[in-house]
Amino acid sequence: MIGFSDWTLGGGGDQPSFGNVTAVHTTYRDKMGSGIDPVATYVFATAPIDLQPGKQLASLTLPAAAQGDAVPHLFGVATA
Repeated sequence: MIGFSDWTLGGGGDQPSFGNVTAVHTTYRDKMGSGIDPVATYVFATAPIDLQPGKQLASLTLPAAAQGDAVPHLFGVATA
């Protein structure tokens, strides 16, 4: 199982969790309509997950719904 940190790290008060590493960092996010919100934002990545030898990935299941008002965004999945 993998997990991802909040994209603003709780408005700047938290550290990355779940072993996440920062793939992209910006110093602000766009406000809907116009302007910027000066809160640091992040796109996170995880370390590769090793499968059992001889096994192949058959599916990836995402949560049916987010908790609270969060909307999950998945930007990419890679397999080898």
